[in-house]
Amino acid sequence: MHYICDYHGVIAGTPGIDLLREPFADGDIGFTNPKRVDWWEQQLREILIDYSFDGWMEDCGEWVADTDRFFSGKTGRQMTNLYALLDHEIRCEICQRAKPHEVGFVRSGYAGSQGYTRVAWGGDPSVVPAGVTAGLSGFAVWGPGINGNGYSKELWIRWLEFGALKPVIRDDPWDKPAAAINLWYDSETLDLFRRYAGLHISLFPYFYTYAGEAAKTGLPIIRHPMLEFSEDPQAYKAEEEYLRVKKLLVGPVDYWAGELFTGGGDIRMPAPLDQIPILMRAGSIIPIISAETQPLAADTVEGSSTLAGSLTWRVFPAPQPYRDAFALCDGAVATVYQDASMITVQVKNSPVAHDYEVIVPATESPREVHASGKTLQKIDSNDHRTRESGWWMDPKDNTVRGAVVRR
Repeated sequence: MHYICDYHGVIAGTPGIDLLREPFADGDIGFTNPKRVDWWEQQLREILIDYSFDGWMEDCGEWVADTDRFFSGKTGRQMTNLYALLDHEIRCEICQRAKPHEVGFVRSGYAGSQGYTRVAWGGDPSVVPAGVTAGLSGFAVWGPGINGNGYSKELWIRWLEFGALKPVIRDDPWDKPAAAINLWYDSETLDLFRRYAGLHISLFPYFYTYAGEAAKTGLPIIRHPMLEFSEDPQAYKAEEEYLRVKKLLVGPVDYWAGELFTGGGDIRMPAPLDQIPILMRAGSIIPIISAETQPLAADTVEGSSTLAGSLTWRVFPAPQPYRDAFALCDGAVATVYQDASMITVQVKNSPVAHDYEVIVPATESPREVHASGKTLQKIDSNDHRTRESGWWMDPKDNTVRGAVVRR
């Protein structure tokens, strides 16, 4: 639904109106004409209420020709930047009246658009500096497209891994060249997409918590290191790394293997094609859910729940006695304390009774594992899948996993 209005506010199609643009003919709403704004509100209310949509991709919004004329009398040249701001502001105000929880993600913008933009889409050619500078510019929730227009399989895989660690992961499957690389290209691309989509889903409670913080404070989810380490001169020089808020550095504990690094210097890490380097703050505790969760399914479908279902707290090793805490968006707070002899995890204020799993670092089996004052028995990992409480050792990543299942 893209239209352009002539000077008198008539829907485009009249002689002399240039129906642009990219990569197909379209147009824009004449947002300086109150009648066109009323018409646009009718369209959006129909989408939100009659058809029960909760959001959409708000593409384009920046394709204004210099020769365009607006109802206000301004030319396209004068409206080049202001048009995107009006687009987002008017859409936001309409949706707040019709359905306040609507979420649209946009690609255009101008100074002031931040206040009307819940999710910013960086477009296809999005790289690390684009996401970091978007955060520094006040766009708190940002995500790229996973470019599927090219013919480099390595580029597509790297882009997939980059996209999976953003608040919004988005493949772009339309209008592709016949031999372009995408998730359906072969078994490797499909398997890797499944793996990284699962990683993205598993981090949902982490993303959701900091999305809440972003809504309250404006702090971005994707942060340049200087926002967290302002006292470190080296942080200001970072160009190809970023923080996923306070605990996760994509760019020190290796997220995949649990290896502990010494901070305060440069680290050279391997970056095999199928595994993006991810570093955690030593001693951190973060919430995750099952990678098999189906968040788009109805709430009544088993395995669809995000925060109301099973919850896992993962703890990363610390080189010395260390305490950390994570406050979930629902008010629950998990605290971990670890020293040479013991790791203690305590969860308070949870409004929901969860099945819990706790993953802690360990190079050998513990003497005892306790939960709520009761001793947990050692079980086979398959017993947990049949909903049994207990603990087991996972030698693949040097962790002990303990599960408490509600009855």
